[in-house]
Amino acid sequence: GNGGDVTHSTYKHVYDTTVAINDVTQATREGHTFEAFTSPTSGDTEYTTINNDTPSTLYAQWSINSYTITVILSNATVKVNGTAVSNNGTVSIQYGAQVTVEVTYSETESPSTTIKGTDGTTYESPFTMPAQDVTINASSESSGGFPCVAAGTLITMADGTTKKVENLKPGDMVLVFNHYKGEFEFMPVIYNIHDYEDWAYYDILYLYFDDGTTIKTHQAHCFLDMATMTYAEISNENVDSYIGHSFYAADFDGKTYKGKTIKLIGYEIVNEYTGVYGPITYGNLNCFAEGLLNIPADNDPFINTFVMNSNLKYDEVLMAKDIETYGLYTYEDFRPYISEDIYNAYNGQYIKVAVGKGYTTFDRVLELIDKYLKDMGYGEYVPTTPPQETTNTTDAVEATLPPPVVTGSDDNSGDGDGSSDEDTSE
Repeated sequence: GNGGDVTHSTYKHVYDTTVAINDVTQATREGHTFEAFTSPTSGDTEYTTINNDTPSTLYAQWSINSYTITVILSNATVKVNGTAVSNNGTVSIQYGAQVTVEVTYSETESPSTTIKGTDGTTYESPFTMPAQDVTINASSESSGGFPCVAAGTLITMADGTTKKVENLKPGDMVLVFNHYKGEFEFMPVIYNIHDYEDWAYYDILYLYFDDGTTIKTHQAHCFLDMATMTYAEISNENVDSYIGHSFYAADFDGKTYKGKTIKLIGYEIVNEYTGVYGPITYGNLNCFAEGLLNIPADNDPFINTFVMNSNLKYDEVLMAKDIETYGLYTYEDFRPYISEDIYNAYNGQYIKVAVGKGYTTFDRVLELIDKYLKDMGYGEYVPTTPPQETTNTTDAVEATLPPPVVTGSDDNSGDGDGSSDEDTSE
């Protein structure tokens, strides 16, 4: 076998006959390719057949295979055996060679490197190149790395125009959906998460829908799944499971908003330099981004608490039963942590139902308070009383357009004056 394994079939040679060696012999060796059988008594002569003149002993000759290392990067750089490899770049390494991987992270949050073969075997640097391809995945996150939508995402305003998410300011009136009433409404943005943070490199998930809609998200984001009538958290890790699902969106014909469903048909993940944002609205928390009803994923204590009917309205009978079973919080439960205005804006009373059902914990709520609301001196807009509601239809698919809303924003695009960021977005 000359370092490999040679298996033989039962064979009795008949004088003056010829048979192909491959018909009776098979040579294998890990990480190598079989080239030929030779004999030391015949120099470089290769034997592919057996006949009367074939030497009694043959030796298998081998060539060493090379395998591919693929590098996937997010806020990191990688050197393989001293040579830098770009994102999605590859390098070919011979079987059995030593491989050293050097990783440098460009951000401080969640640094991680995995080295994994195609069969799932994991390796640590330095390692010996196996007889399979290997993927190196190195990543880190910016401190602003929370579930949000990417810069450039268009948010539907109360007057039917759109505004880029990075231009939203507290107090801007936007289109929302009130699941307690089953109606479109217009409510103010109370907070735009990460608005004050610098842009960075992120792995951005592009979601493609059958009507041509594209929306870009970071880490995870929630959209209303019409199959389950719940907000589904779609992330880089689980997006495959949502292909083919239909999600709720809204169209505007110049006079009214009308609901529709659009189907998720594809996606891709792109590492790009951008900002990430998460607008939160008074009372409903949701808004419409690229026409899709959505809510940032880090709002699990506030969503999917109650059963939703097909008209997007919470089932009143089941909601009343849940409240009877689990009770409601009062502001006194949150007084040490947040103002009463914020408690009301987030419908804090219903969090007790979510905790009772096991959907979240009080500690998780405090974690989110610490994460997002601890310093609300930045960009805070929480009215002391709920804003005046607009007149809406009751079939959950249409809302009468009120006169243009003046929001007092300091930019002049998409802020209720009839203009739109969409006209100038790239």
